[in-house]
Amino acid sequence: MKKIFIAAIMFVFYALPLFAAESLGYIAFVSTRDQSEQIYVMQEDASLQTRITNKTDYSFCGPKISPDGSELLAVGYKQAGEGRAGNADIYIMDIDGGNLRKITDGSSDNDCPQWMPDGKRLIYASKDGDKWSLYTTDTNGNNKIKLSGGNYNDLNPSISPDGKMIAFQSDKEEENIKQYSQDDYESEYEEWDEYSVPDGKRVEFVNGGTYKIYVMDINGINRKRLTNYGENHTKPFWSADGKKLYYFDWYERKAQVMKMDIDGNNKEQTALYMEDGRDGSVAWVLGGRIPVFSVPQKDSRWRLLHGLRNNLEPVSPVFYSESDNYDACALPVTAKNRDLFRQKTAEKYEKNGVIAFTSRRDGYEGVNVYIMCPDGSLQRKLTDTNGGIGAVVSADRKKIYYVDYGADVKEQINQIFVMNIDGAQKKQLTSGKVFRNSIDISPDGKKIVFISAESVKRNDIYIMNSDGGQIKQLTDDEYHESDPKWSPDGKRIVFSRHKDKRCRVFVMDADGKNQKQITATGGNDDTPCWSPDGKLILFENEGKLMTIKPDGTDLKEIKCEVKAEEPCWSPDGKKIVFKKYGSEYICVVDTDGKNPVDITNSWTVSYLPSWR
Repeated sequence: MKKIFIAAIMFVFYALPLFAAESLGYIAFVSTRDQSEQIYVMQEDASLQTRITNKTDYSFCGPKISPDGSELLAVGYKQAGEGRAGNADIYIMDIDGGNLRKITDGSSDNDCPQWMPDGKRLIYASKDGDKWSLYTTDTNGNNKIKLSGGNYNDLNPSISPDGKMIAFQSDKEEENIKQYSQDDYESEYEEWDEYSVPDGKRVEFVNGGTYKIYVMDINGINRKRLTNYGENHTKPFWSADGKKLYYFDWYERKAQVMKMDIDGNNKEQTALYMEDGRDGSVAWVLGGRIPVFSVPQKDSRWRLLHGLRNNLEPVSPVFYSESDNYDACALPVTAKNRDLFRQKTAEKYEKNGVIAFTSRRDGYEGVNVYIMCPDGSLQRKLTDTNGGIGAVVSADRKKIYYVDYGADVKEQINQIFVMNIDGAQKKQLTSGKVFRNSIDISPDGKKIVFISAESVKRNDIYIMNSDGGQIKQLTDDEYHESDPKWSPDGKRIVFSRHKDKRCRVFVMDADGKNQKQITATGGNDDTPCWSPDGKLILFENEGKLMTIKPDGTDLKEIKCEVKAEEPCWSPDGKKIVFKKYGSEYICVVDTDGKNPVDITNSWTVSYLPSWR
């Protein structure tokens, strides 16, 4: 019988001030918490963090939410080991990650996409030879127009709120052009960009390592430089009212966030942080009232920070790991439609089904409840206590029941909780008893079966109403029970019992009567569950998937190339989800054991999948 030992760690962090729920928008960002750069979305208070891309052979960066909140821009490229294969291209997807499509042709690198205010076109940087130029295109990748270009780099465009101006960074510095003969140029200029002049006898050097902030009309005319030479300025962005420009100012590996008037006057420092040469990003949240920064920390991991007054304060760790090998690159943006993402994800869960599971991905010691679609998409963290385990989804996919420390986190006394499918309206249903991780919801949603330990000597099976009332004990013996599951008709319960130094599968009536042992293999028979039609019981035996009829006949092994534990049937009976035996991943296979697919790829442990 499996026992899950959990040591809770409380991560103490500052958070955004508490705003009314209706004031919260959401932020798109990139994280490597699942071993590759994927896009996540969360609310502005760092809650409901949800992975929306699941193309694990690709890396994504630079997400930008459309003005109406319905779509998202990103840069993607195919991975090749630690590097990339092919060019970077621009993609558009629905806000829930669906309908992914590439809109650039892949003939060159494309980067830095931004939406035009009307959401019908976008601006981006494309590499012409070895230099970057600015282009616009429609959302289908058609009607491409070049706005700038030359022997210099134009990057990171930002559109003014009224759609009339473009701010961008450029290393076009005519004053810094220096000419030397082919034979006697000084080595100090070897790191500068090199261009031969027409006579072929001289070499021109342009200091391409220093960027300045420029603006121009939306049509690419009336180009004007706003910041001075001799400094390095990157990633401009407009204030929400269009009256200020913010940008990064670099000096000796220090980056400060500056703001200025749109004519370049009244420059003022907003925030300062230490950096190791990598760039961050900035955007606005909470209706344009608060700038949010993505900055690297001394531990080589990235954090989202918000700026109030002239200080930077943590939002919360978007990512936490004890390893320096996995960094999170957060790229925040805001959306005007604050409810669309929640609506879209709820629709996708309802249509495709939901897998609830437990994971330690936010820290090797912390444990929380997550949900995802059966293909691994829309992975969302629902608890934030580092003690949430044993989650199951109600048959109507509207509620999730789970075991958590709750208010007893210091004493690690588990209780049963319920919440909405989106993690809202959490409610504690029990008190007093010590509850284990094994729970299940009856098909009609009226009863909960669970494991409780009145003493350290044994675990027993109980049932109660779904509101926490009328607790009734079903087993009362010297054995340990675990993993109770309702039959599809709600009339019987299957469970595991540790007996004679072995774990065996039992079946009983829903009132605890007529307990019958149905397995007696040579190993441990564990984590049983019913097939959707109630004709078979699936269980795990020393990493093997086994089935048996409820009367104990017709024992069979499902031949699978992957060892399994904690199996569960899909609602349509065509798939099985399980935790890979001795591994961190959750896997889905056909019911004949063929076509195994990993649907989680975090390097931290995920387990206890439940599929509804």
